[in-house]
Amino acid sequence: MAVLYMTPIYATTSWLSLLFPLSEPYLAVIREFYESYCVYTFLSFLISVLGRGDRYAVVKLLEKEADQLSDPDKYLIPRCFWRCCEKKQHELVPPGSPEASRSGENETVDTTLSDSASSNTTSIRAAHQAQLARHKAEAVLDQCQTYAMQFVLLRPITAIGWLVSNQLIQPKSVIDWRCPQIYIVIVTNVSIFFAFRGLVKFYHATKQYLAWCNPWPKFLCIKGKRARR
Repeated sequence: MAVLYMTPIYATTSWLSLLFPLSEPYLAVIREFYESYCVYTFLSFLISVLGRGDRYAVVKLLEKEADQLSDPDKYLIPRCFWRCCEKKQHELVPPGSPEASRSGENETVDTTLSDSASSNTTSIRAAHQAQLARHKAEAVLDQCQTYAMQFVLLRPITAIGWLVSNQLIQPKSVIDWRCPQIYIVIVTNVSIFFAFRGLVKFYHATKQYLAWCNPWPKFLCIKGKRARR
């Protein structure tokens, strides 16, 4: 519903801007606030559709597609995925090692014990791979939510900063590095890039499960609004 309300809200604020030109900067702040709300609401909608409100169910779906998921950014999620994977990799008992075969002290180990050790090693490896897939799925979901949330937090701040800076300082050119407006624009566009990157990444990872509700047009609605501005 939040995406559907974009049309009347933007139409109303644009109409009021025509009637009251001096209020346009303040109405623009309202639009930017609602835009940030729509971006995170859209991601929450996808998660709710997939897991029916259960985040663990979404992780299970992503876990099934772990081989096709791109790795999360190391600089954003260094602990919940990368360190855990490295730790688990060291804990994995490789086949044929003394720990796996338990034959270092006695060279005449019974064949049955050797087969049992090999089977245990295979089970350990399978459990390890499943655990890595789960950690990767959790890290990818955390990254997508973090990318969307940072936009929700930054966009209102940059909108208010743009309003205040325009009231206090007028740039002498389109690109004036001595004015704060250019830096606000840079921060805003970087934030938008990461927000939509998280949305697209999550959609591509789960599009086969979302085919029945076809959320792509809703995403294009938000994306088209950003392109227009």
